[in-house]
Amino acid sequence: MSAHASRAVLAMMLGVLAGCGGQTVEPLDPRDATLPPETRHWIADAQDGVIVARAQYDAMVVQVREVETWRDRMLDVKWSGGRAADVAKGMRALATSRLQVAEAELAYTVEFMRFAEAKHDLANAERAMLHDLAVYDLKPLRDDATAAKRAMGKAGDDTDRLRGELDKATERFWAAYAAHAAAGGQTVSFWASGGPGEAE
Repeated sequence: MSAHASRAVLAMMLGVLAGCGGQTVEPLDPRDATLPPETRHWIADAQDGVIVARAQYDAMVVQVREVETWRDRMLDVKWSGGRAADVAKGMRALATSRLQVAEAELAYTVEFMRFAEAKHDLANAERAMLHDLAVYDLKPLRDDATAAKRAMGKAGDDTDRLRGELDKATERFWAAYAAHAAAGGQTVSFWASGGPGEAE
């Protein structure tokens, strides 16, 4: 992961850990038979949301590393003959754009995880108060959930914008590649390095 992405993700994770304005919400147990079925179902759904979000985050961390490896491999490709400078420039732009998308997707999963955690806390707090099991200040919990949802939406918009840029970078690369090949340029090292891979 690039240094910039690492700092951004760390900052977001600190926001996740800070959450709830300092409140600690004790989670209810969805297997607790003394709780009404609706509450157990509600809590289980919130718990599942957190599990899914964490799994997506773990998967995206791996994907960013894979894209970094692909980028490094592509930037090592030696172009010669034809329009080598143009196709090399196109590949640099494509590799950079692909990594930016992967990092944006990772940032989105961090916000998704933050939202899932906020919903989990809110669901547990609301149900605990409904059944007179604990007392919480629900306003900061609701504010956290609202802010997390808004941040997730912005991260999604950022990712969509970068995907659009990646589509354009991909088109420009293949146009440069076609011109390079038509001019008799060497392309063997590109394919020997794995070709377009995930960026295709």
